[in-house]
Amino acid sequence: MNTAKATMSYEGVTRSAMYYFEENGYLEKVVAYRYKDHDDRHNQSIACTGEVKENKQMNGLTIPTHMDVLWD
Repeated sequence: MNTAKATMSYEGVTRSAMYYFEENGYLEKVVAYRYKDHDDRHNQSIACTGEVKENKQMNGLTIPTHMDVLWD
C-alpha cells in the first residue's frame, strides 16, 4: 500500500489527511482527524475515515464515486 499526506490551510486553520492507495494506484481510503459534535467526545479531534466503495471511469480517469465515512 502506498500513502501520501496532504496538508491544507484555510483562514488560519491547518489540517492534514493521509491518503491510502492500492497497488494499482486507486484510492482506497482517506483518514483525517476531525471534530465530531454530537457525542461526549465533542471537544476532541477523532479519526474520520472515508473508505472508497465504488469507482467510475470519467474522461480517462478513475474517480471515487461512493465512499463510506466512519468515525473511530
